[in-house]
Order: sequence, then C-alpha cells, then structure tokens
Amino acid sequence: GNFELTITSAANPPTTAPIVAPPTPTAPVVPTAGFPSCNICGPGGRITNQTALISVAGSDPVSCASLQFGGDVGIIDPTLCPVFAALAGPCECETIAAIPNDDCAGAIRVGDGVYSGSTTHARTDAENSVCRSYGSPGVWYSVLGTGAQINITTCGFGTTYDTYLAAFVGSCGALACFATDDDGCQISNGDCSSSDNGCSLRSFLRLDTSFGVEYRILVYGYQRFSGNFVLTVSSEPSPPRNFTIGIIPGQTNAAEPSASPVPLTPPN
Repeated sequence: GNFELTITSAANPPTTAPIVAPPTPTAPVVPTAGFPSCNICGPGGRITNQTALISVAGSDPVSCASLQFGGDVGIIDPTLCPVFAALAGPCECETIAAIPNDDCAGAIRVGDGVYSGSTTHARTDAENSVCRSYGSPGVWYSVLGTGAQINITTCGFGTTYDTYLAAFVGSCGALACFATDDDGCQISNGDCSSSDNGCSLRSFLRLDTSFGVEYRILVYGYQRFSGNFVLTVSSEPSPPRNFTIGIIPGQTNAAEPSASPVPLTPPN
C-alpha cells in the first residue's frame, strides 16, 4: 500500500514537506461489508453480460456478475469503483428503468391474488444474508398478518427460474428472518400441473401470522439465478376474534372494551 516516509536529523532538519503520491488502486481489497453501494455501470445502469471478465493490474480476472453483486451489497472499496467503471465495457451496461420494489423500503403491499414480476434487472439485496445468503437479485413485497396461515408461492407455470423466498419481520435496516423456502412446490401436492418439470425448483412459503403484523417478502433466487416469476398469495380462514362492547363505569358514551364491561340496559 501507500506510505509516507519522513527522515530527520538534528543537524539537517527538512526544509520542505514530503511529497505524497495520490493513492492508485490496482487490485480489489478484501471484501468488507458496509461500503456505500457501487454501480460500475453508473446511475440506473445494469450489467447485461454477467459472465464477461474484467482484468485489473495485480488481480485475477473478476466476472461482471461478481462486480454487480459486490457493488450492490457494499463490499467494493469506493476507491476501486471508478477503476472498475473505466474497464466495464465487456459487461455491456445498459440503462434500466427503476424497479419500484427493488429495495425493502419500496415493498409492495399485496393481499390474496396472483402477481407477476421479474428479478432480472433488480439489485442484489444485503438483507438476503439475514435469512439465506445468495448473490442473486431480488424484489420486495409485504403482507399483513391475519392471525392465520398465509401461503406465498412461486409455483405458477410463469416462473422461469430456481426461486428462493424469505419472509422478514421488523423495520427496513433492522430486519429479522421469520421463514424461508427454497424448493417447496411439489406436483404430488397439487402445487403444479403434472407436466410442469420445473415445479420442484420453485418456492412455497407458509407463514403462521400474527394479526396486524407486517411481513416483508423477498423474492430472489438460488445461487445467482434470476428471471420471471408468478407470485401467488392465499390466506387460510382467519380465526374468530371476540369483542365485548359495553359502557365503562363513569363514562356516558361507548368506549373501548374493558375487562369488566357494564351491560347496556334498554330504556323502560
């Protein structure tokens, strides 16, 4: 690395400040989580040729897919980002329209229904390491707990790749893993048609939910797979929720239920 060497003596003290050369990165540093995101394709750009290789002096060739992953999750030293960007020609960058649910904060709230989407041009999410770490891009949805089981699947025939599903609770930036599934779809369970050979590579997530709790769902892929998916959300019947309505002593109007309500008395 770079260093500054200063030599002094009592008889001949230095008369000018030493000249320090600016840092010139030549090779990737050891990955350290927590760096700012780095997009070697520039704002809004995504790599389309992920298997292409980039060579940097003093380093083994690095695949464009690895650079995209490293930049998305913050393991590329920011001093190296412009170095890679200057050499990114083989990656065949192109500008992609922003994906609204590309990160946790943009999660789309969904209820029972069928939703189509794609992870092809999404970013890799650092949060996937909380449940299961894969270098695949992902998109976000959320469901609101009903107090019963909610099923979330990618079993539909329109899913074109090996998916992975993860559910989180908590706020973005401080998520906790709640549940995951990799290959939960099965023809024998009626999840797919008997002719659907890709069924067993898709995901079936069963969430035992608490009423009113938000569950954030990350749709991504096994290893570094990405592609189109069909997301199906279905809820089991919710259990009955009992409320007692009454008048709280000392009040003249209806209020929230209490532990010892006073029954309403009809007028004479």
